[in-house]
Amino acid sequence: MDSSSHKFYPVHGFDSREHLETYFSNKPEVVFGDDITKFPMECLHRAFSEGGTDCSASGLFSSFMIADTCVEQVNGKESYFSTGDGNHKLRGHIKGELLIDISTGAFIHHLYTASGYFKQICALKCSEQCIMELNKWNNKRTGAFDWSHIIKHIKCLEGNSDLCQDKDITLNTAITKIMKCDTDKENLTDPEVLPPADCVISAVLLEFISKDQNDYIGNFRKFVKLLKPEGYLILFGALNTTYAMIGQDKVHVFKYDESFVRKVLIDEGFIIDHWAVQKRTAVSDLIDYKEIIFITARRE
Repeated sequence: MDSSSHKFYPVHGFDSREHLETYFSNKPEVVFGDDITKFPMECLHRAFSEGGTDCSASGLFSSFMIADTCVEQVNGKESYFSTGDGNHKLRGHIKGELLIDISTGAFIHHLYTASGYFKQICALKCSEQCIMELNKWNNKRTGAFDWSHIIKHIKCLEGNSDLCQDKDITLNTAITKIMKCDTDKENLTDPEVLPPADCVISAVLLEFISKDQNDYIGNFRKFVKLLKPEGYLILFGALNTTYAMIGQDKVHVFKYDESFVRKVLIDEGFIIDHWAVQKRTAVSDLIDYKEIIFITARRE
């Protein structure tokens, strides 16, 4: 199948439950846990939590230095990150009143940690099916997707089982809005205008809704309009990807590399605080990403 026959998410959508089951479930055949669930959650934990974690600390993270890059063993898997100030420490400093999440599909694993640092979370979704799937979980309906394996991982990160038992309640309470967004419009939530956010998280969406570099830049600009001045942007995405299989559908993914996204951030007036990359560990032909990237940045 050539790229011209790939499904395009903004036009064709995809089965949001199939997406969750294929890439985020705890089934033995799902091989993406280290790359697309644990790695971003560990990065978020260090970005949000008080004091941060020095990359030489013991526990989940061990590391060694190469020039201005920190190469780590994250749960035994090699990854690397660098920081804007050169001290290779992820300080816990991102928090506030409102977080806007604009991510592909109906996954929420990255929001469990965030819910402890923001009073309100607004989740923007590109399809009604994603909204229905997320509402099913948020309203505790029968058949909602099971995220209990994520709670167990948070327990490992935070080391407090009592608090972890309350994570579902905390996130459920923090999500105050689940809204449809239209990426074709300058105001993504038109006609409603959202208050500017202290932080915007976008997880693996820009590559699904962009056909080329100009598309990516245009969509990026729409996303960051949701931010307050000096607000924080958190991105994670799949580098050098061309497709993702969701059920029987081969879905288009815009291929980009580290240098491209770094240039976009700098050109659009952002200071990059933290930059982390996890080399692919999953063996599967369902999706062809080479690395997972995690970035925190703030407006100058």
